[in-house]
Order: sequence, then C-alpha cells, then structure tokens
Amino acid sequence: MGLLALTVGLTASVTAVACWVWTARSGGPRPLRVGRQAVWVACGAAATACTVLVSALVTDDFSVRYVADNGARAVPLLYKVASLWAALEGSLLLWLLVLTAFTVTVAVARVPARAAALHPWAMVTLSVVCVAFFALAAFAGNAFQQVTPVPADGPGPNPLLQDHPLMAVHPP
Repeated sequence: MGLLALTVGLTASVTAVACWVWTARSGGPRPLRVGRQAVWVACGAAATACTVLVSALVTDDFSVRYVADNGARAVPLLYKVASLWAALEGSLLLWLLVLTAFTVTVAVARVPARAAALHPWAMVTLSVVCVAFFALAAFAGNAFQQVTPVPADGPGPNPLLQDHPLMAVHPP
C-alpha cells in the first residue's frame, strides 16, 4: 500500500508539472484546476505513505525492512511513531509530506495580481521538486521493501532518539 501511494504521488506530481506548465504558457481554467487537484492528490499520497509506515511501526510489522531495521517490540508508542524519522527512508517520507503540504498551500493561496504571471512557474518548480522527492522515496529510498525471513524483533530506533521525549518530536 505504501509503494502504491508513492506511485500515485509520483504520477500526480508529473501531472501537476504538465498542467502548471500548460497554465503558465497558455492560461485557461482547465489545466489550472487539474494542476491544483493533482497537487492535492500528491499530498494525500504522501500522507498515506507516512500513515502506512507509521502503522507498520506501531503494529511491529517486521516484514517491512524499515520496521525490521528501526523498530522493536519493547519501544514505547511515542518512539515507535518517532521511528518514522529515525532513518533516511522515513525522514524522506516526512519531508515529502511537508513539501507536498507546502505545495498545496501555495497552490490554493490567493495570488496578488502583480504576481499572477509568476504563480504557475512557482508551482512548476514546486511540482518538479515533488517529482524528485517521490522518485527518491519510491526508488532510491524505498521504506516499504520486504524482508525475508521476517525477524522476530528489531533493534529499535537510535538510542539518542529515545534519550528525552522532546528528541522524539524535534524533527517535525
């Protein structure tokens, strides 16, 4: 499910790039509307991918390599959730969620008339960055790889992240 969400997000981001370029070059309400919808879909896909990984961490699904490498049964719930950003692949998902949420915010923002011509180009730039992050999360840093044989337990997150409760929330 997580890899499917990343694939949907990548597809939506590529669609957004095309629509925003079309809007920037020719204008018109249709590509603008589709571009905005694609940005929302990408954000939903990033949120889904993060939710799937957190769910795997909380339920100790050690068939997922990320959970096998960063989760443990004895870890308290706060640190299981914080394990989302305990390693590169999970941190990439967190940043992807922040990036897509920011992109949605810019997409729906009221644009002053003097900046209206630049807004679609700004959205092209943000959407291209979203494409890059989705591609990284889906291919180079795939947090949803399966592991065989499934281990009985994992090492847990870095002990430094479990030193104080504020360490668990400092990245977000």
